[in-house]
Amino acid sequence: MRRKDREITDRLKIESIIKNTHICSLGMNDDGEIYVIALNFGYKFDDEKLYLYFHSAKTGRKISIMTKSPKVGFEMHSNTSLMIGETACKYSYTYESVVGNGIINFINDDEKKAETLELIMRHETDKEFKFSSEMVQNVAVFELAVQNFSCKVHK
Repeated sequence: MRRKDREITDRLKIESIIKNTHICSLGMNDDGEIYVIALNFGYKFDDEKLYLYFHSAKTGRKISIMTKSPKVGFEMHSNTSLMIGETACKYSYTYESVVGNGIINFINDDEKKAETLELIMRHETDKEFKFSSEMVQNVAVFELAVQNFSCKVHK
C-alpha cells in the first residue's frame, strides 16, 4: 500500500467498516474481459480469515464466469464525502475501503445455503429471517474465501 498513513490493520476497525458497508463489487475475468458487478453481501471472520457471502439467480453471466474462473477481486467502500479545496488539485474524498481477492466456492447444501442467506439478511437489515426450502433451492449462494485484503481510510 502506497499510503501507509491511511492503512488500517486493526481487525475490530476493519470489521466495523465492513459492518457499515452494504455493497461489495466483485471483479472477474471473463476470458480476458473484466466484468464487475455490485452485490449486497454478508460476512464473517473465522479467527483472522475473512469470508464474504453472496446470493443470486442460479444462471447468468457472473455464475458462468465464477464457475470457469473462481478467483475474483473485490472492493467495498463507505462513508464517502467530498472534501472541498482551494484549487481543483486540493479537492479530495473521505472514504473507508476494503479491497482484496479470493476464491469463490458455491454452497450447495440446502441447510448451509439457508444459514448463509440468514447471515446476508442479518448484515443488510439487522433482522432475523427464515427461508423455506423452495426459497433456498431457487437461488445460488456462494462464498468468497478471502486470500488477502487491505483496508484504507481517508478522513
